[in-house]
Amino acid sequence: VDISAILLSGMLTSLTSLCSLAIGSEKYSLAGLYVQIAVVVYLIVFAPVAALWWLFMENAILWLDFNEIVAAHGQDYVPFYVLSTMVGAISSGVFALLDTSGCEKFSVIMATSTSAVRFLSIFVGALLFDADLRLVGMICLAVDVTFLIGLISFVKYQGWLDDFIPGIFGQSMFANWEAVM
Repeated sequence: VDISAILLSGMLTSLTSLCSLAIGSEKYSLAGLYVQIAVVVYLIVFAPVAALWWLFMENAILWLDFNEIVAAHGQDYVPFYVLSTMVGAISSGVFALLDTSGCEKFSVIMATSTSAVRFLSIFVGALLFDADLRLVGMICLAVDVTFLIGLISFVKYQGWLDDFIPGIFGQSMFANWEAVM
């Protein structure tokens, strides 16, 4: 699954360059539109690939000559990983805007905190419960969703993305072909 996500992530990694150009020319709405385009296109393209992994992970693991127990664990984990990857795409859009608009320290702190809390949560879950990959997947997804909601809430409260909101939600990428091309 990660190989598919990495191959498709070029749209998301280009956001830092695109947003910095738009912000440098004081076209904040355009920077927001770039985030909308990258995240929506990534999710649209990733969804069918993710569905294939979701449906056929067990078969792929068996094809790689692992046993049925490993294949079953992989199949249990993949739905949570796929959803976590999709949440990560949305987070990437927010982080790109923060990184290019003077809030990069906060962005790094949030990204690092997410990883640290995910690690500690998995560690505690492994100690307290009969941790299998399904539990690990649930923990990762729960942490990612919680941090995304917290990130968006805090950034909205601070007003750091107010200039970008018209581009993210006020325009349709299909109505602005100049930004898409």
